[in-house]
Amino acid sequence: MSKIKESVIAIKYPNVTFNPKGNKSKNRYITPKLLEEHILWLLDWRYNPLTSDEFKQFLFQEVDIPFKSFIMIFEGGYKNIKQYAHPILKRYKIPALIFLVVNHIGDYNRWDNGEEQILSVEDISEMNKSTMFTFGSQSKSHKNLIKCSPEELNDEIIRANALLEEVLRYKVEYFLYPYNKYNSRVVDKLYEAQVPMAFVERTAQVTNLRSFQEIPCIRMSEKDKYLKFLSKIRKLEY
Repeated sequence: MSKIKESVIAIKYPNVTFNPKGNKSKNRYITPKLLEEHILWLLDWRYNPLTSDEFKQFLFQEVDIPFKSFIMIFEGGYKNIKQYAHPILKRYKIPALIFLVVNHIGDYNRWDNGEEQILSVEDISEMNKSTMFTFGSQSKSHKNLIKCSPEELNDEIIRANALLEEVLRYKVEYFLYPYNKYNSRVVDKLYEAQVPMAFVERTAQVTNLRSFQEIPCIRMSEKDKYLKFLSKIRKLEY
């Protein structure tokens, strides 16, 4: 049982697929079957899913949340999210926060192996009709932001947000650091872009934070069968 009365576990997932293309490392994908098992285990352990709005209200101390809550995150904006994850999430009424690499919407994951399709504008518009999904930015082209020039950083964050907001028709409030890389220049650019919240991969609960630009999330993948998944979750409870 958590020693912190009000805390959230943020869980990040990679591509959801039965048949991973290119790099087939089990750390780079999760099968729909295991994703569903993760959800069932969390619900069985009496964890409560949060919407992105509930999560934001929790961060800004605007609302009380159920004890043992979690928010689910998907990186990369893979088309498989719609095909495989969406039916599972809908079945169990689990909201999700999906991060898009803006320059690759409707294309392929060219920052990686270039063989996996990314959600299209039409896919995003269709999913936006549901209150289950919120979209955030994972930069314009998935570069290592630490190595970007000031001009590139402006393009990767501010310009990307403007382009994404044209598609979404709402303000982009969430960011996920590509490759988990960031520094003070990157954080300053997020402030300039008026993006209040950003996730970093780290084994920790989301509680009272010094900075909403360093919200910890834990990565799960096909490697996380029952005992390993349980161990990761339990570590976040103490």
